[in-house]
Amino acid sequence: MHWARFVTAGASPVRQHWPGLNDSEAIDAIDAQHWHRFAINNNNREEVAVYLRFAWELLRDFEVLGNAYFCTEDAAATLGQAGTIVAWQFETDSEGPPGHVVFKGFTRARSAVRIHPPPTERQRWMRDKTLLFRIATFGELATLLRSVLSDAAGEISLFGTSEAGAHRIIDALQGDVQPNLEAILCDDDIFISLGIGVDLGYNDHIAIASRSDLRPVLESIGRDIDTAIADYEKAINPYVSPDQALALMARLAGQPSSAR
Repeated sequence: MHWARFVTAGASPVRQHWPGLNDSEAIDAIDAQHWHRFAINNNNREEVAVYLRFAWELLRDFEVLGNAYFCTEDAAATLGQAGTIVAWQFETDSEGPPGHVVFKGFTRARSAVRIHPPPTERQRWMRDKTLLFRIATFGELATLLRSVLSDAAGEISLFGTSEAGAHRIIDALQGDVQPNLEAILCDDDIFISLGIGVDLGYNDHIAIASRSDLRPVLESIGRDIDTAIADYEKAINPYVSPDQALALMARLAGQPSSAR
C-alpha cells in the first residue's frame, strides 16, 4: 500500500489571506459563497480550498463515496441525501503538537445524537452507525466537508473507485469484521482522509492511499497547486472587491469563477 501524507506543522500552506474574511459587510456582499462553495471561513481559511482541490483532482474521474466522521445527520441534511448505512468508518486523531496525526484505521461507527430536543427513535438507532454518500461534484465534496466543521476538529474519508468497487466497499463497511484498507482497495482505487483542525491544538491533514504508486500524479497536482497559491498570494490584498476575492478563491480551488 502506497501512502502520501500532509500534516500541518504550525503554518498554513496559504500565507496571504483575504482581509474580508473578518468583515461582515464583505461577507454579506458575496452571500457567504466563500463558505458554501469552498468551506472557507475566518478560522479555516483559504488552505481549505487547497485541500479540496487536491482531493478532487485525484477523485474527479472516479465513483466517489464519502463519509463525514461523527456528523452523520448534518452531512445528510446539507447534502440532501439519504446515504447508505454502514457499520465502520475511518478515524484519525489530530489533537497534539504541530505535525501530529494518528491514523487509527477503521473503527466502529459513531454518530452524534442531539440532547435537546430529545432525539428521535431513528437518531438513537443511528448512534452506532454512519452513512456513506455519493459525491459527484466538487460542490458536494465541499458540502461534505462543511458538515464536519462545527466541532474542535472535523474529518471526512473518501473512496475513489468504480461502480463495482463502490458495492465492494459498501459490503466491507457493512460487515461484522473490521475492514482492512489494503484488502478493500483494488489496483486503481484511491482512499483519502481529509481532516481540519478547527480549534487550537488540532492539526489539518490530507492522507492518500492506493495500491498504485501515485507519486507522478501527486507531484503534478502539487506543482499546479504551488503555482495557484503563489498566484493567489500575489493577487489578494485589502483592496480587491468581495466579488474579485471570490473569483480568486475559485481559481485557487481550481473551479470556475462564475459558479455563483
